[in-house]
Amino acid sequence: MAVLHIDYRPDSLEGVVGQDAAIKSLSGLIKRGESRAFLLSGPSGVGKTTLARIAARMLGCADKDVLEIDAATHTGIDSMRAVQELIQYRPFGKSKMRAVIIDECHAVSKQAWQSMLKSIEEPPAHAAWLLCTTEPGKVPQTIKTRCAALALRLVPEPEMRKLLARVIDAEKIKMLPEVRDAVIREAEGSPRQMLVNMALCR
Repeated sequence: MAVLHIDYRPDSLEGVVGQDAAIKSLSGLIKRGESRAFLLSGPSGVGKTTLARIAARMLGCADKDVLEIDAATHTGIDSMRAVQELIQYRPFGKSKMRAVIIDECHAVSKQAWQSMLKSIEEPPAHAAWLLCTTEPGKVPQTIKTRCAALALRLVPEPEMRKLLARVIDAEKIKMLPEVRDAVIREAEGSPRQMLVNMALCR
């Protein structure tokens, strides 16, 4: 059985819905080589980690050279020092870069953030940081000033409706109009939650 919110997770910018401003900013920053540290903020389920993964590929990272960390379970200074040590080494093979994605980065401890300041401000030439958070107010200002900020938003209903129609068509799902409306409404602007809701209604 398909897991819709995973199967339909975008793997390119073209598949990301409702985030035109963030995509434009990200594309420009990468094209101009202006940053290798990014802070992606926004509500849950709108595509922060997805966009971080896509950004890592745009920077030249192979999937094997992208390290994803859940800060909710790796908050301490030892964990972050281990990450910093790892990214000092150049990737093997054709990959040009290593990237670290820290999900829910606001959970990182104060001491761990302090240990990361230098590495985030001046990462090795082959490394990039992609920090994702639903609570940007909890990220230290010293970190924010060292990152390019990308603010994601709740996805407008027309965009949600288009995505739902595309998935319904691809999966050949029969869904009454009133059920479609409820699936979109209850998702409250989150494409991920909409696809989870959709799976529950199959």
